[in-house]
Amino acid sequence: MTDRASSTGEVYAADRAESYGLHAGVLGPLETLAQSVSAMAPSTSPSLTIPLVFALAGNGTWFVYLLATGATLLVGFCVSRFARLSASPGSLYTYAADTLPPAFGVVAAWGLLLAYIATGASVAGGALYYGLLLSEQLLHFAPPALIILAVVCGAAGLIAYRDVKLSAELMLWIEVVSVGLILIVLAVLVFRFGFQFDLDQFRLKGVTVSALGPALVLSMFSFVGFESATTLGGEAREPLKTIPRAVIQCAILAGVFFMLCSYSEVLGFRGEPSQLSDSTRFIYWPPRPAFRRSAWPST
Repeated sequence: MTDRASSTGEVYAADRAESYGLHAGVLGPLETLAQSVSAMAPSTSPSLTIPLVFALAGNGTWFVYLLATGATLLVGFCVSRFARLSASPGSLYTYAADTLPPAFGVVAAWGLLLAYIATGASVAGGALYYGLLLSEQLLHFAPPALIILAVVCGAAGLIAYRDVKLSAELMLWIEVVSVGLILIVLAVLVFRFGFQFDLDQFRLKGVTVSALGPALVLSMFSFVGFESATTLGGEAREPLKTIPRAVIQCAILAGVFFMLCSYSEVLGFRGEPSQLSDSTRFIYWPPRPAFRRSAWPST
């Protein structure tokens, strides 16, 4: 036990001695957790991913997310073990490069780079879509797409450059408000149907084993980014403790949230003429006149 603590202390001291040009020790446990939560963006899954998983798994949607949570925790446990020994902006690349042959480090580095580029592009696209939608609905005017993208990306970049603590706290509060509003909607659904068990869901009625595999792969997209706290180096206070905890906590909290959303959404669509899987039809990019609700396809 003493040897392990000594080894950990040496690694910690080495990491702190190496400067990455970052603000050291400004993020507490909550802000560190916010890094993973905001990167994962759990508030998007109830409206985007869960309906798609339902199209495959049906009444087993909550069970699929239970399996996905277990798989994510296994990955998170491995990541947290490495995060107890090293903390740097290199994230998963550092873990792979330090423990595996160089080729694996190269693969991890390129994988992270492509993942961040794809994530940034998808987030920018989502911001553009909702920006145009809100402008059309509230102002009856849609500004040029490049202007919206420039404003959104510029504001996000300025906040991140200004202070990592400000960025983390802002992302945390955005997710807290978003998740809070979703939980209010779920509570209203449960209140409407009463506090009763949906036996069809618990019995996995109509669920086939062959459908669980593709649904599980799709549900894993909801957890993408849960390990993002590992990108923090010296910014986190006691990084060798707070970062591993943040990774595990994010996986558990997100898993419970997704299962609650899955159960409540499937329950809420009972007896409705439309299916939960049809609720994403308005997410596809329409031409400008189709932004008005009257132009959306009817059920």
